[in-house]
Amino acid sequence: MIPEILGTVGIIGVAITVAILIYRAGSGGAGEGITITLLPVGSNNSAAACAEACAQFKKRREERCSALFKEKGARAAMEAARTEYWATVGLLTAMITAAIAAGVGLPWPANLIVSLVFWTFATVLTGLTIYKLGKLNAASLAWSDAAFVVSFADQKVLEAQAIVTANCPPDTATACLSAPAPC
Repeated sequence: MIPEILGTVGIIGVAITVAILIYRAGSGGAGEGITITLLPVGSNNSAAACAEACAQFKKRREERCSALFKEKGARAAMEAARTEYWATVGLLTAMITAAIAAGVGLPWPANLIVSLVFWTFATVLTGLTIYKLGKLNAASLAWSDAAFVVSFADQKVLEAQAIVTANCPPDTATACLSAPAPC
């Protein structure tokens, strides 16, 4: 009895280890040691003269556009990864359903053979589903980081706008702030 229990525990341990390795292969190690760098968004000089304040406002708007484009690309990658993941989940569900139906609905020994084939496919699809989950989580993390940078860039644009309003005459401030957006 003890050897069977130890064997079962060993098999479960190996299965869990393999699942973790497959997930890590899918995620590419995303999320490990990540530090969000805000280098694409510069800082504002609150004591800037009017011309410098207007220039930094335009620069912050350009940086926000760049951050928006990166966020849009990251969102598209995340949505594609989500679609792939749910497609593999659907296929896995179909294989499990087919394996159960074959095991119950076919006569002996065909039920054993056909069910075993479907269970084998389901096992392979389980690995693929775990891999796709890793890909989805990595893409979600990349999108989350990009969305944070967009939020930070928005904050810096508003800060630069306030500096222009405070340091420029009203007509110059209006001309600077009403310039068309770069994106």
